[in-house]
Amino acid sequence: KNTFGWCKGFLLGFPKMRSLFRKNSFALYMGALLVLYLTVFGFYVSSSKQSEIEKLRNDIARLEKDKAQRISSVLEEAREKTTEREREREKEREKEKEKEAEATGKPGNREHSALAKENELLKEKLLELENGLEDKKEENALAAAVDGANNNNDPESKQPETRTKSHSTSSSRTSMKLGAYEPVKDEWDDETAEQRRNAVKAAFKHAWDGYRKYAWGTDELRPVSRRGHNWLGQGGTIIDSMDTLIIMGFNEDYKAAR
Repeated sequence: KNTFGWCKGFLLGFPKMRSLFRKNSFALYMGALLVLYLTVFGFYVSSSKQSEIEKLRNDIARLEKDKAQRISSVLEEAREKTTEREREREKEREKEKEKEAEATGKPGNREHSALAKENELLKEKLLELENGLEDKKEENALAAAVDGANNNNDPESKQPETRTKSHSTSSSRTSMKLGAYEPVKDEWDDETAEQRRNAVKAAFKHAWDGYRKYAWGTDELRPVSRRGHNWLGQGGTIIDSMDTLIIMGFNEDYKAAR
């Protein structure tokens, strides 16, 4: 009634509406009610649709959240399973290594054990060889000491030994005391003698430079190849070559070697 009265008062405010309302008051009343009903119904429908839309949005958000939680839980379970499998595999590997170690008697695989045994045998052989060399050195030293003691009683043995060198074109003979190292000056008249001497000196210098570059400072009693060969020939060492350095005039190399 209040709504109808408000609408009636609004419409009667106009002169034309007032006359129209007097003639067709019932029709206007029904029309106003229809308009009011449609308006209220429209608001109701729109509000209900908005609520439904909001509800659907909430449902979708909830479903997405549940889906994300399920995915994360599944991934976490998968990670835990993989870590457990890796731990089990690691334990199995450790057990296999322990079994191999028990079977071979040493840590590691069989190949490593065989190589270790071979190395031990080689070390033992090397020690035997070195001990044999030491014994021979001691025997030689004792023999030299005995010979020296016997020769001390002979006055002729105290004189310095000499060595001579004969030449093809000269009757002169040169002598050099052992221990007095001086470069030898040849008296040959051959034209190719100088070339031959230079070639021999160049070859020896090449071998000596290679020895200094690759084998300097190693054990002189055992050449680098360990087969009796090195840069200076068949078992030659730095001691065997010092007199040659002086004879050929390589004084700086002799000083370095000494």
